[in-house]
Amino acid sequence: MKKLFFFALTAMTAVMTLNSCGSKSVAKSSEIENPDGAIVALSEPEQYALSKPGKRGYGMGQSQNENTARNIAVTQAQAQLARNISTKVEAAWDIFNEQVNQASNSNDEGGSVRDEQGTYREKMQALVKEQVASTSIVKVQKNFSKTRVWTYRVCVEYDESVADMAKKVAQKMQQRVSEQDRKKIEQHREQFEKEIEKKLNEM
Repeated sequence: MKKLFFFALTAMTAVMTLNSCGSKSVAKSSEIENPDGAIVALSEPEQYALSKPGKRGYGMGQSQNENTARNIAVTQAQAQLARNISTKVEAAWDIFNEQVNQASNSNDEGGSVRDEQGTYREKMQALVKEQVASTSIVKVQKNFSKTRVWTYRVCVEYDESVADMAKKVAQKMQQRVSEQDRKKIEQHREQFEKEIEKKLNEM
């Protein structure tokens, strides 16, 4: 009986060893793989931001002054959110621009939208930053080290819906383009809004 128990225990140990050797560590949703290939844990604000990158941004700030550390973190979080949104709004603009050009009766009618594309992209980035200023802090982690340095990690969230964001971006974009293109956007306003909303919801 003792021999049977010994063999069973040995076999179970061998199986467990093989399984542990053959398995590969997989990052959980609360972890991320850094450039060196190591899996590191994410802070709660960072996890929360990643769950909705179209509405949330993450930032970290450090300073011996607590308010300064917090302000740096908020500024970084808003900047990250603005970059996320700008990328999608630019993609929506490219699609809308192409569709308007194809629908035009002549090359001249679609030309100014195409020729001003670079300038419009800068304007889009600027107005997105304006919109992102309307954010609230939804997650915070703070730490005061032995070296008397404050570390703040925050997640900010855009206060309104994605649909509202799309409407406001389209409206402000219409106000900042040439007279000719203003009319084009006005004629296809709903189409532009839907394209922006669609891209933001992909995130």
